[in-house]
Amino acid sequence: MTIGIHKLGNNSFNRNWQIAQGAIIANTGETVQDIHPFLIEGKGHTAISNVEAFSGHNGALTTLGVSYDFMKVTGNDKCTISLFGCRMRNYVADEPFTIENKNAVIQAVACIDKNEEAFTGNKNDSHDRNP
Repeated sequence: MTIGIHKLGNNSFNRNWQIAQGAIIANTGETVQDIHPFLIEGKGHTAISNVEAFSGHNGALTTLGVSYDFMKVTGNDKCTISLFGCRMRNYVADEPFTIENKNAVIQAVACIDKNEEAFTGNKNDSHDRNP
């Protein structure tokens, strides 16, 4: 799977997703830059709670064993994303979020990054960390 969850939305009223308690595996694709456990596009809110995303090897298919990031956010419209208690593993990027949407509002609380360190990110700044 190249994309674990692909959330699209064309308005901010009823394009809201609540994703909770589970594991998402994204670990196969042409290049590692194509592999994202979450791809968020368009308007609306996405709430992610207690989700672990990881990439690893699988005997049933050929995999790269890693993802590029935990979540990629694209588009131009304002979207809101909140994350709580997520464990983000096996991504190769320096930061867990690739943010291509300058209007995205993102808040991550009590998450764990690829180095098993506490991660907190606010607004459109994935560099805000809490030790």
